[in-house]
Amino acid sequence: MANQLIPGAHLHHIALRALDFERSKEFYVKGLGFTPIAQWGNEARTICMLEAGDGGRIELFSNSSGSLPENYEQCAGSFFHLAIGVEDVDAAYEKALSAGARSKIAPKNSELGENGPIVRLAFVYGPSGEQIEFFSQK
Repeated sequence: MANQLIPGAHLHHIALRALDFERSKEFYVKGLGFTPIAQWGNEARTICMLEAGDGGRIELFSNSSGSLPENYEQCAGSFFHLAIGVEDVDAAYEKALSAGARSKIAPKNSELGENGPIVRLAFVYGPSGEQIEFFSQK
């Protein structure tokens, strides 16, 4: 059944904080057959998008970012944002705000890695403080 409020809405990916990035990446790629789509970042933080095979994805984050909470090890292994693929990021973002969400990151274009795909994304906080990303790749 299609979403009547946000055209084209579908679950795009779930973001996972990895305690051991390389071990987690190897587990998903070699152990479960996920395919790396893009990897980006630097020594402070590495991110890799992995596809399950049916379009479903996990965005794997390394544990070495200065922006992570002090209790990172308690958060490691937890999924920390839900990404909803949409046709129009800006419209979905505005719809969420009008429904009571709080802005985290306004709509913007972003390149996933060097020479990676350009995507449009935005983040809001839902009613329980959960992070929701609206994501479109053209």
